[in-house]
Amino acid sequence: MVSRPTALLALSALTLTAAACGTGGGDADASGDVVKIGALLSMSGVYATLGPAERNAITMGVEELNKTGFTVNGEKHTFEVVFADDKSDAATGSSRRPGSPSRRAS
Repeated sequence: MVSRPTALLALSALTLTAAACGTGGGDADASGDVVKIGALLSMSGVYATLGPAERNAITMGVEELNKTGFTVNGEKHTFEVVFADDKSDAATGSSRRPGSPSRRAS
């Protein structure tokens, strides 16, 4: 179980990330209502114990944002998180791009 402060921290981080991304295209689909956010986490390797809690916190934050609604300039957006595993390795993490089908964490 993820604590409320952890979930709120994740929600705040996602909100700031989304706000920093703006509404000018990027990974949003053609209608601009789905915004994909990449999250590179340690799901395996030496730090694998941290990844699931971080994933849960991010998922809870995104679910809450999507439930309450997130609007920019009057246009509603829905968030989708694409997770990838950095295998607790800096070299692997720096070369990974979340969202590629062969790189998604399970």
